Amino acid sequence: VRLVGSEMCIRDRVKGNLRKVFLKAQKDIVYAESFFSSKVYKKFPKFKRLANEPLGKYLFNNPLISKKETYVAKYSLGNNKYLGRKCIYDLDGESFFVVEVFLFHE
Repeated sequence: VRLVGSEMCIRDRVKGNLRKVFLKAQKDIVYAESFFSSKVYKKFPKFKRLANEPLGKYLFNNPLISKKETYVAKYSLGNNKYLGRKCIYDLDGESFFVVEVFLFHE
């Protein structure tokens, strides 16, 4: 994971932190953004200190976190086509989201 940025912002009238990362293999293969409100941080403080740690380490191993919705989209840039998804998660009654764009194409 390569951290691109982390900043406080407001999304849908909710104050929180927007984290931007690239997931890497030999090259960047996924661009991801995650948004955590201050209420989510209070329930799971580790999200505030992820730095270059993979978020999936916690998403898939914490019984208090569940996926509620998934949206899929197609993107084009020049002749290249990409897939992306947005997942809405619940952490003990508080929502947060993760957006991923898969940077490989056919």
